[in-house]
Amino acid sequence: MFKKIGDLENIINLQNKEIVKLKGVIKEQKAINEKLKNLENIVNDQKNKIGKISNIEKAIKEQNREIEKIKEWKNEYDLEIEEMQVSKVNSVALSKIDSKIIKKIEELEFLEKRLKYNEILKKKNITYKLLYRATRDGNDMRTFHNKCDNIMGTLSIVKTTKGMRFGGYTEKKWNCSSNSPSLRKDDKDICFCFSLDLFKIYNFNVNFQSSIYSVYDMGPYFYCTNECTFFYINRNNGLLFGYTNYNTKNKSFGKFDSDFEINNGNKEFSVVELEVFQILFDN
Repeated sequence: MFKKIGDLENIINLQNKEIVKLKGVIKEQKAINEKLKNLENIVNDQKNKIGKISNIEKAIKEQNREIEKIKEWKNEYDLEIEEMQVSKVNSVALSKIDSKIIKKIEELEFLEKRLKYNEILKKKNITYKLLYRATRDGNDMRTFHNKCDNIMGTLSIVKTTKGMRFGGYTEKKWNCSSNSPSLRKDDKDICFCFSLDLFKIYNFNVNFQSSIYSVYDMGPYFYCTNECTFFYINRNNGLLFGYTNYNTKNKSFGKFDSDFEINNGNKEFSVVELEVFQILFDN
C-alpha cells in the first residue's frame, strides 16, 4: 500500500512540475503577446506618422505647384510691364514722325544714323514734315508732285501689299512739267536708298549720271540708268504700282546680295502705303 502511495506522490510531483512548466510557458506567451501588442502599437504609430508625412508631402507638392503658378503669373506680369514700358518709350520716340509704315524706334534710329552723315549733322535734331501720304491724299501721282515738288531733302517710304518696306532719300527737288522729265544727281554722301526689313543702306554712287528721275505722272523714282532703277512708283488701273530692276550686277546704289532683294526677289510690286517726308535739320 505504501508503495502505491509513493507512486501517487511521484505522479503528483511530476504533474506539479508540468503545471509549473505550463505556467512558465503561459507567462512567456503572455510576455510575447505583450511584445506583439507593443509592436502592433508601434507599427500603427509608424503608419500614422507615415500617413502624416504623406499628407505633408502632398501639401508640399501642392504648395510647390502654387508657387510655380505664382512664378508664371509674375513672369507674365513682368513681361507685360516690360512690353508696356517699351511700347511707351517707342510711342514717345516715334511721336516725332507721323508714319504708318515705321513702327519701331530701331527703324527710325537706323534711318537717322544715315541721314546724319557728317559730324555737323550728328549734332542736330531732325524734324519730319509729312508732305504726302497715299491713303490720306489719294494715289494720283500729280497730287504727289503738287505736294512734294520744289522741296529739298525728301524721304520716301514704301510699303507693299506683301509687307516689304523700303525707300530712298534725296536732297534734290522733285520738279518737272508734263513735257520735260528731268534727271538730277545728288552730291556725294547725300542720296541713299534703304530696306527697313533688311536694315540695309544702299548709298548712291556719284560716278553715275543721276540719282533721281522726276516724271510728272510718276512718284518717287530713284534712277541711274535704264538698267539701274532702284525703284519707282506710278499709278496703274487705280492702284499704286512699283517696279525695281536692281540686281546683283548693278552698282549705282551699292551691292545687292540677291536680285531684287528689297522686294523679296520680285521685280514688280503693288503699294499699300506711300509716305513722303521733308527732312528738316534744326539750326
